[in-house]
Amino acid sequence: MAEQIHIGFGIDKNFGAFAGITITSLVHNNIANELIIHIVYDDLLSEDMHKLKQMEQLYRNLTLHFYRIKSTEGMKFIVPPGHITQAMYYRYLFADMLPQTVTRLIYLDADIICKGDILPLWQSDLQGKVLGAVRDYGEAKSCVRIGLKSGRYFNS
Repeated sequence: MAEQIHIGFGIDKNFGAFAGITITSLVHNNIANELIIHIVYDDLLSEDMHKLKQMEQLYRNLTLHFYRIKSTEGMKFIVPPGHITQAMYYRYLFADMLPQTVTRLIYLDADIICKGDILPLWQSDLQGKVLGAVRDYGEAKSCVRIGLKSGRYFNS
């Protein structure tokens, strides 16, 4: 029986096309399971939205849900200079925006390529913890770059 795997992205208009590439790689590497993708966004280019919705028609194991943020009034985002955007913080809104029936979610950056089956990650035993994370490949360098003294870092 196919497993339903919930995956979330937080994006803006700069990452719509990248999200499409990531979703395509997920679908092609996870044919045996149903992928339910939750996309929290503030703005998307109309052509990117159109292409994303077309993907849902192309793949039988894909369902997309879109959650538009219409206003960030009252939200405080610290957006440092560089490639980080406000959309990076949208992952924190999943608990409030997604249906309560979604009790587990894999958050992925929208600019990655999935090279294999994501089911083992989905089935990871979190031992009662609310978050599981994969330590970043460039952990030592990242810790120095952002001033983390613990030496432990995960991307996003």
